[in-house]
Amino acid sequence: MDWDSLLQQSEDQAFQDGFPQMERDLMQVEQLSLKLRAKASRLDQSNEELAASRLLAQQGVNARRYNRDLLELELQPSHEDVFTEPTTVDEYLQQVHESTVVSAIQEAQRQTDDTFQQFMNDSLQAHWQQAKRRLLDSMLPSGGQGGFSPAAPLTVVGPAATAAQPDLQTAGRKVQLTGRFKGYADVTLQLNEAAVDGRPFDAVAAYTRAACSDQGADDGMSICTCWQLLQSITGVASGGTDGTADLLRGAQEYLERGHVAYMQRAIQAERAQAALGGNPSKLGQVHAFLRVKNQDVSTTLDFDSPTGTDTSWQRIFCCLRSGFSAEALEVAQSSAASTAGRPGGKDFAGHLSEWLRNGGRLPARSAAALAPEVERVLREGRDVRRRPPFWAHRAACHVLLAADRRLADQLQREVQGLFPTIEDYMWFQLVLVRAAPPEALGGDATAAAGVQAATLDGLQQYLQQYPPAHYSHQGKQPLLYSMVLLLSLQLRGHVAFLARDPSTRPYRVDAVHFALALHAAQLLDGPSDGCGGETMDVGAFVHLYAKEFVHTDVRLALEYYIAAARLQGDSRETRGRLLRELLTESQAYGFLLGSGGADGEAGALAAFVPERAARHELIAAIAEECAGAAQTEEAVELFMYAGQPRPALHMLSHQLSDLIEPSLDDAVAAERADAIELRGAAAVAALRGSIEREDVHQLESFAQLKVVRQLLQAHARGEGGTVAQLLMELPMVPLEAGRVAMCSANARTLHPALLDRLPKVLAAAAFALEQQRRQEALRAVVAFAEDLPSHVPTAVFQALNRALQSAS
Repeated sequence: MDWDSLLQQSEDQAFQDGFPQMERDLMQVEQLSLKLRAKASRLDQSNEELAASRLLAQQGVNARRYNRDLLELELQPSHEDVFTEPTTVDEYLQQVHESTVVSAIQEAQRQTDDTFQQFMNDSLQAHWQQAKRRLLDSMLPSGGQGGFSPAAPLTVVGPAATAAQPDLQTAGRKVQLTGRFKGYADVTLQLNEAAVDGRPFDAVAAYTRAACSDQGADDGMSICTCWQLLQSITGVASGGTDGTADLLRGAQEYLERGHVAYMQRAIQAERAQAALGGNPSKLGQVHAFLRVKNQDVSTTLDFDSPTGTDTSWQRIFCCLRSGFSAEALEVAQSSAASTAGRPGGKDFAGHLSEWLRNGGRLPARSAAALAPEVERVLREGRDVRRRPPFWAHRAACHVLLAADRRLADQLQREVQGLFPTIEDYMWFQLVLVRAAPPEALGGDATAAAGVQAATLDGLQQYLQQYPPAHYSHQGKQPLLYSMVLLLSLQLRGHVAFLARDPSTRPYRVDAVHFALALHAAQLLDGPSDGCGGETMDVGAFVHLYAKEFVHTDVRLALEYYIAAARLQGDSRETRGRLLRELLTESQAYGFLLGSGGADGEAGALAAFVPERAARHELIAAIAEECAGAAQTEEAVELFMYAGQPRPALHMLSHQLSDLIEPSLDDAVAAERADAIELRGAAAVAALRGSIEREDVHQLESFAQLKVVRQLLQAHARGEGGTVAQLLMELPMVPLEAGRVAMCSANARTLHPALLDRLPKVLAAAAFALEQQRRQEALRAVVAFAEDLPSHVPTAVFQALNRALQSAS
């Protein structure tokens, strides 16, 4: 059978009845063909894959792993593989050049991507390590000072040391601080007293004496060094407006005094070599020190022999490093090398004289004129073999006067050992920053006359590039980094480092008092926070330390709470919040507040708020916060101490109302209700005699609540007669028809505590009046209940109606 006959049969079948007519255009036929082809190829491919898998399995190959590796394999042709057929040598070379460039670019991109990924991984790992250290440090078991110092500076003493709860009036357990911590506490008391009196107090000096008095502890002497540095920084005040320059000058002078002490120790160690003499001058000390330092020099020195080695530049630099300004100028003026200048220009001695007259700064014109000379000196030293003696000191002196950051960086790159210690390096940087123009100290890095001024912000940012371990020998001497932070005026960063870093855990208490001292000196928010982008709430940190004394020494806790309030703004809300926490945590109302009332004795709080009216206002504000925080008992006590019995009685009424029903069958609730009645009696006594309408309303409401309690107790015992008698003492319940309208109107102004107990009172009235068959009284009570449908439940309505029907 050929194709024509098949086509004819298909047409005959298609036109017969019962078969649907289907029409397809060419596009539809093509799409259906492609689908059938894809389906068939998939079936063929699946069969081929199965056959291949069986073959691989027979050969012992893991087909699944082979397929996975094959999918990951990516074949990419290189540019050499896709070369077009060159016709000339130039075309061939052009193709090779382009291929090489493209390959180099792709390789650079790959390396850049790998380097970036590695950098991000390293940064993430470093950040995670820091976070992990902080987490583990916060989880360490606290010792003695609640995590502030593992050295345990606290000792609990006294007969109440084993008490389970602190005494409500005397705060129970006492603590005895030791070492510098006791001195810190005494200074904090003096600081608070000075703040209350409004008199000046040098907190930094006082804390320094306290820290340095701890002669028996090595870490005390180390922290003493930090305090001495801070005292030197804050002790320089010129009375001008450039406060940052004064702080920098104080830091520089501290380093200069340290270098003088270092020279004296070197001289004492090598007395014979130093040959100091009996009555040395400052310049004589420099000469003696240089004899010791240059003892390896084969020839004599110029200040010992006219034909000796010229040490003029070394002496000038050493005098400047030690703060001997006059002696440095004397050496410069007597030296031929430093007095030689350019024709028509100043020599180095002239520039130094001008630099000293301007407080360590050169005018912009003079600095610009000195810059070419500095560059010439630096060029002379590039050839190490031809450098003159003490060339590095000559270059350093010129750079100090020019105060050019670019030249300073070049000097440090070419001379590696000029600043062997961190103190020498910081002194050099501080002199450069001080020599910068005043606008640069404030953060303006604009260059004047072509000189790139060194700025304090730039110095701080450079120091922050390296972790603390870089400065502290991998955390073995953490206070070295603390010194760097102080010298660079990163004062808040200094507190944050002592408060957070795991290596400074023994200095947590010191960090608290550094914060107090800096705040007292108005330097806590100084030229820079220095926290490396992190925030440090020093007020919350001091508050955390204050909480350590809440259950051991309330007096000391109060001192630190007041100090923490000052650091947090010292607003009324802040003081109220902190004092509320102290009162509720310690329960030492008598000690902190005194006896209260208008004529009561003042407590410890009076030392910080001497005026009675202001103290009562503060206590009332704290009471309102306690009431808002559902601390009802604390709020009542505080209102009573503040001489405001009305809100206290209002809260006592609510408490008594809530306890009336539970006290009917619960002995504990009954005891609490009795205590509230006794406490309310004091508030009633304080309000007795008042003619204010609100006071009278509170007194009447509390008296009626006590009657309601007695009435419900009698009802619980089934004493209908007693209930009926007590109903006569409740003016809010009408027992006569003529009083229904008046009682219904007064019900809308009832105290909420009375209104809550009204349904129970009406239910008891129904019981008592039914027993005595007092129909008129029952009708009055029913009418009264009908006037208050929102306050009387349906069950009470039904009980009243049943009682009325039973009495009829």
